[in-house]
Amino acid sequence: MSSLKVIKSATLVKSVILEPIYLNDRNAESLKFRIEIFQWSPNCFTCKLWREETYLVKPRFQPENLEWDSEICVLEDGLPWREIKGDSLESTLDKTLQLIQNTFSITINR
Repeated sequence: MSSLKVIKSATLVKSVILEPIYLNDRNAESLKFRIEIFQWSPNCFTCKLWREETYLVKPRFQPENLEWDSEICVLEDGLPWREIKGDSLESTLDKTLQLIQNTFSITINR
């Protein structure tokens, strides 16, 4: 008899996009975040925090003057969002928004 490992799955229950956050440094780009809330069980919620990044793409196989911006979302690595857990969708979202507000000294209206 084979022993199969059982893994859990989560359901994405909410996705929230924030307006760009403009930093005080005039040379800095704005930060664009997307929050995803996942439900693992009736009382277990976690989040993922994504940041939109823009990269300049210059293909090697095209004329040198051909280039464009490409946007992708990457998991945010500068904030401790992986530690956020809640017993409801709202409490988990509130904790995530509070983390962003405290980090950047802003207020987020919902």
